Amino acid sequence: MASRILQVLALFRGRPGPLTVEEIARETGVSQSSAYRDVQDLSRAGFLDPVMGAGYVLGPAFIEYDRLLRQGDTLIPLASEIMRRLLDETTQHATAILCRRYRDTVMCVHQEHGSAPHPITTYERGVAMPLFAGASSKVILAHLEDRALKRIYLDNEDTIRARLGHGDWNAFKAEVRNIRRAGVVETASEVAPGRAGVAADTPPHRQGRRLRAARRRGGALSMSAAAAIVAGRNAHSRETDMPEIYVHAVKGRSLEQKRALIKDITDAVVKNFSVPAEVVMVEIVESEPTAKAKGGVLFSEMRR
Repeated sequence: MASRILQVLALFRGRPGPLTVEEIARETGVSQSSAYRDVQDLSRAGFLDPVMGAGYVLGPAFIEYDRLLRQGDTLIPLASEIMRRLLDETTQHATAILCRRYRDTVMCVHQEHGSAPHPITTYERGVAMPLFAGASSKVILAHLEDRALKRIYLDNEDTIRARLGHGDWNAFKAEVRNIRRAGVVETASEVAPGRAGVAADTPPHRQGRRLRAARRRGGALSMSAAAAIVAGRNAHSRETDMPEIYVHAVKGRSLEQKRALIKDITDAVVKNFSVPAEVVMVEIVESEPTAKAKGGVLFSEMRR
């Protein structure tokens, strides 16, 4: 029974939409009456919630357990201070991320956002990423024991070859061990286009006994930022400002007009702020004429 209950809950992984009893029965290979009993047990415990259309979604019990998990997690309060200090000493145009290994993925367990404008990362708490892409994943791989590392390689050989371009186990092992010796890894555009990541293993024993115990789970501290920020720091050994300019306009301009505007704005920022063009972010936010007004009159009505 316990195994079947877990099967039902596993159906919601990667499927945020509601599931009906019929769908649950079909996916788990049991009768509808059995699936209905499982769903009722889970609903009474708060793990499923009925919604309109005879479907079920994950219930409020998970919210309660997430709160309890945060309260009992010894790593987060210790790491938060380090993450905030990391942002202070590097750049506030970034997000510091605490990750841990979860099955054959790397999951975000906590974020600290910089106080300056920065790209919003989708790597929020609970999001699991591939074990072979991104700075956080690679630094966790680098600190696994050989036995665990080889099992992962054999189970995912085709994926590793496709992502990393390695021909065999020895080449893969050599790369991850190089990362371990370096103590840090940098990546660009592996998780999302235009995003760079810098990651290191969770801090060593000087942070205390509780952190040493928490580190056994396999964790990493990383920073996510625009790729230009990391490139700028490597080139200039200083923090590079990342100006962001938002232009709000009614829809209707051509692509050529937008390109020209973005170029003019970028050139002006480069000239007056003394920053490289690569760090200047310009975004044109377009509104429908029916959703923007001036003087109380919709733009759609002005054009009639």
